[in-house]
Amino acid sequence: MYYQIQITKTSKGIGKKENYQIFDDVMEEFKTKEDVENYLKDNYRKCKKQKMYVDNKDGTINHIGYVYCFRNKDISHNSDWWLQQDWVTVYQVNRKRVII
Repeated sequence: MYYQIQITKTSKGIGKKENYQIFDDVMEEFKTKEDVENYLKDNYRKCKKQKMYVDNKDGTINHIGYVYCFRNKDISHNSDWWLQQDWVTVYQVNRKRVII
């Protein structure tokens, strides 16, 4: 058993009326739940966090993760600030070897 974090990174310019656009999709793997918690603390410590939901066919909803919201800037390219939302879902993975 191990843990995976799926992070879909989206952004838009500050003060722009454009919609958020995906610019990266990341999958990270960790051995323990504590490692996952430490990763999230290190990367999203001061961010605003909102619950993320998925709609079910029967009309109910499931809380499946969090959207972390923050301002960002790429120092290496001397860019303007942008708004970023990272959509984060954590999975517990139980692998079983299968011979086909």
